Amino acid sequence: MSTTITFTAHYPWNRPSSGAPHTNRPYAEVLVGPHKVRVWCLVDSGADRILLDSGLAPSAGVSLAASKKYSVSTAGGLLTVDEVSTVALDIEGASIVDTCLFAPGAMPLLGRVTLLNAFQFGLDNKGWLHT
Repeated sequence: MSTTITFTAHYPWNRPSSGAPHTNRPYAEVLVGPHKVRVWCLVDSGADRILLDSGLAPSAGVSLAASKKYSVSTAGGLLTVDEVSTVALDIEGASIVDTCLFAPGAMPLLGRVTLLNAFQFGLDNKGWLHT
């Protein structure tokens, strides 16, 4: 049995939004924390969670003081992250509270668990679609 998803939004990879990366890769606009700091995250289905630069946390109003620290495997090796379990996120207009990983100098990635907690999505050769 197959499921058909009707998408309400289609965003081309290289969209003209202010601050959006102009590249043929899937980026999502994310507002982080109570201060709603805007960051463009590469949509990465191989990543589990959202990963952000730890330098963003203070300006977003996210404290890393009580975070859980551990190492994760990446394509480049091991990365030590701070995990914060209750971060407010607005992902392309969908508001959720979810677990965020922070690491110094990390490239912003939007992993599949976080993405699927926000909405159903799909990718085609021209852009990414979501409900």
